Amino acid sequence: MKSNMLEIFRILPVVFLAATLFTGCEHESREDVLSRLDAPDGGGGKTSSSAKNFIGRWKLTSNSDSTIWYAFFDKDGSWRVCNNPDGSVQRAYGSYSVSDNGRLNGNMINPGTGSGAIYANIDSAGTMTFDFEEHWHTPYKTLRFIGVRH
Repeated sequence: MKSNMLEIFRILPVVFLAATLFTGCEHESREDVLSRLDAPDGGGGKTSSSAKNFIGRWKLTSNSDSTIWYAFFDKDGSWRVCNNPDGSVQRAYGSYSVSDNGRLNGNMINPGTGSGAIYANIDSAGTMTFDFEEHWHTPYKTLRFIGVRH
């Protein structure tokens, strides 16, 4: 009987360790799972409410000169900037995500020129501040545009 008890106490830590490894120590709550599935990259087929604010076509006006471009944000997390409102003459493109606080971040490819990043916010009046960060400059150069739905 004594040897059986010793054997149990020797095996018990191994059983607890195995159970911990197989089941994990942390579990997502139902809300965390639903939130993750609702994210643009979560695979749930849904778009987060923060990202929905950006989806569509925007007229972009330069903060420093008379340049006007058009930005298109798609539900799948892709974006492009074109010279014309019909989406012709594409200038740059990439992918984006939107954080819970409503800030858009993404990568940028400017064909034949280089790569960079984009950042955007929408204020309470519905106006977007859109920054292109050009990584082909040293130091990086940022171009700011103001966007309105178009």
